[in-house]
Amino acid sequence: MKPDRHPDLSLIRKAMPIVFVIMGNILYRDNHQAIDQLNGFIREQVQVNRSRLEETSYLDRVVLIQDMLSSLFPEIIHRIAPYLPAGVAIYKMIGSLSQKWLGDSDELPGISKFPPGNVATEMGLQLGDLADALRGHPEVVEYLEHADDAGFLINLPGVAGGREMLPLFQEFLQKYGIRGTGEIDRTRLRWREEPTQFLLMVLSYVRSAQPGQHRRDFEAGKKEAELMATRLINRLRKQAIMQEANTLVTEVGGLMTHGAVVAREYGIPALVGVEGATRKIEEGQRIRVDGTQGIIEFI
Repeated sequence: MKPDRHPDLSLIRKAMPIVFVIMGNILYRDNHQAIDQLNGFIREQVQVNRSRLEETSYLDRVVLIQDMLSSLFPEIIHRIAPYLPAGVAIYKMIGSLSQKWLGDSDELPGISKFPPGNVATEMGLQLGDLADALRGHPEVVEYLEHADDAGFLINLPGVAGGREMLPLFQEFLQKYGIRGTGEIDRTRLRWREEPTQFLLMVLSYVRSAQPGQHRRDFEAGKKEAELMATRLINRLRKQAIMQEANTLVTEVGGLMTHGAVVAREYGIPALVGVEGATRKIEEGQRIRVDGTQGIIEFI
C-alpha cells in the first residue's frame, strides 16, 4: 500500500496568509515602522511578564517561566514571520539582481552596515557612552578596576563621582543585564549577576578609545550606507536608461568609464568627454552619433 502523498491542506491554509503578507511587505508596504512595532511589543511583554514574575518565587517562578515561553514563543514567531523572511529575501534579491544587471554587488556590504534597531550596535553605543561619562570621574575608574560582583553597585555611591554614575550603570544593566559571556549557555552567569564581566569592557573603552569616537564611527557608517544605497540606485537607473538608449553622449569620462563600458556591452555608439554636451543638446532633441569619427549631428 502506497503512502499518502497528498499535502496537508490545513497547514497550507495556515501558511498562505503569512505568505501573502510577506509578498506584500516585499512589493508594496513601507516597512520603516516594523522595528518600532516589534520593539514596542517586546517592551510591553517584558513589563507584563516581569510583574508576573515578581509575584512568585523559587519553583513557582520556574514553572511560570516555562509557561510564559510556551505561550510567548508562538506569538513572537507570528509577529516576526511577515518581516524576517521579507528582509532576507529582499537582501538576497538586491545582491542577485545587482550581479545580473551590473555585473557586481559591490555596494551591498556597505549598505548593510549599522542597520537601525540592531541590539548589538545600540549596546555598543551605550557602552561607549558609559566610558565617556567615566572619563570625568577618575576615582570611579580606579574603583571599577578592583570592584567585586557583590558590592559593585552597593559601594559605588561612596566613591567620588559614584552617585552620578550609579543611575547610568543601573539603566544599562536594566536594559542589557540579561547578556553575558557565553550567553547561549543558560547556565552561565549574566551581567546582572556578575557585573565585572561588562565592567572590563567599559574600562577597555576608557583606555583604548577617544571620547565620542564610537558615535563618530557609527555616524560615519550610517553615511557610508546611505551613500552606497544612493550609488546602487543611480547605477541601476543608468542601466535601465541604457537598455532603452540608442546612443550615449557624456561630458566627462574616458574609454574605461562605466558609460563607455556599458555602451560597448549593448553595442551602441558612444562619445565621452564631449565638452558642453548637456548644454548644447536639449531634452527631447534628436541627434545622430558617429562613434567611429566622433561626430554628433543634430537632426
